[in-house]
Amino acid sequence: MPEQDNINKYDSIINKLRDTYVKKNHDYGNAFSEIYKELGINYGYGKIREKVNRIKVLKDNEAQVENESLKDALLDCANYCILTLIEQDSAGRV
Repeated sequence: MPEQDNINKYDSIINKLRDTYVKKNHDYGNAFSEIYKELGINYGYGKIREKVNRIKVLKDNEAQVENESLKDALLDCANYCILTLIEQDSAGRV
């Protein structure tokens, strides 16, 4: 079983992911879900792949754009994975 410190860190990250999701949904509406319904899994894959490419670049280079750090890209990637799971579950595919 993970030690309590790691559990607390995990919970903190999950809370940050949730807060980001709520804020972006407030600002942009449910755009991910709407476009996913049009394009399907390829849309989810594309968004995740975009973040993975960003991670590949940022692992060796400092970000030049604010809010585009390695940590931000990792968090965005995790959120896109969760959003894709939600859409797959809604379609009865998970």
